Amino acid sequence: KRVMPELQDAAQDGDVQRLQSLIADGVDVDAVDEDNNTALLQAVQCTQPDCVKILLDAKASIAKAPSVIIHALRNEDNASLGWLLEAKADANLVVRLVEDDGEVSETHPLYYAAFSNVNADSVRLLLQSKANVNAKINDHSIETVLEHYYGSQIDPQDDPNEDKIGTLLRQAAEDEFKAGIMARFPKLSARYPDAAATMVQLALAQRAANRKREALARQLFLAQYTLRKICEQNEKQ
Repeated sequence: KRVMPELQDAAQDGDVQRLQSLIADGVDVDAVDEDNNTALLQAVQCTQPDCVKILLDAKASIAKAPSVIIHALRNEDNASLGWLLEAKADANLVVRLVEDDGEVSETHPLYYAAFSNVNADSVRLLLQSKANVNAKINDHSIETVLEHYYGSQIDPQDDPNEDKIGTLLRQAAEDEFKAGIMARFPKLSARYPDAAATMVQLALAQRAANRKREALARQLFLAQYTLRKICEQNEKQ
């Protein structure tokens, strides 16, 4: 029979008082069990956000449990996710997971939030912690999170939550692109503050059109029209 160390046992059960008592007694918060799992990982896996907060306050190492963000996302535990990100968990760490059946997968947290549990609040938390919308979905992919979202077969009209995710990803891309444009071309950015957003929209719509997404393909026409107007204004000045 598997015997679990006291700290992991308390974290898994959500026994806050026992956990606090063990920490006060000087138990190593980063000690591992026979499966090499820390108490922090156990708390996240078992959806015990109060224990997650206690362990992080006690300086439990996130580096020793690198999959904690994905487990919080898998459980739709945004409370634990928030504590982890506040404690500087890496929102861009591609995580390698070994499932119970032995299958190995790699995934970026933002990709997982957008596609596996389709949780707009999780996506928002990750983006607020600088998750990169232009990151590759895993170490073997040439496709970014944003590209995959708009190239997938997901129809935002089917689920309002998916439409929220698309809006969040697009806005993050626009913000990042605007920052780059403003740094390189400050005068252009001052004159045409909407140019960066329009160019992002154009790129997304072009990709969607290539994959026969009619709703987004219509945005291509709008983006082209807007860019033409910008060029006309520039010529007049």
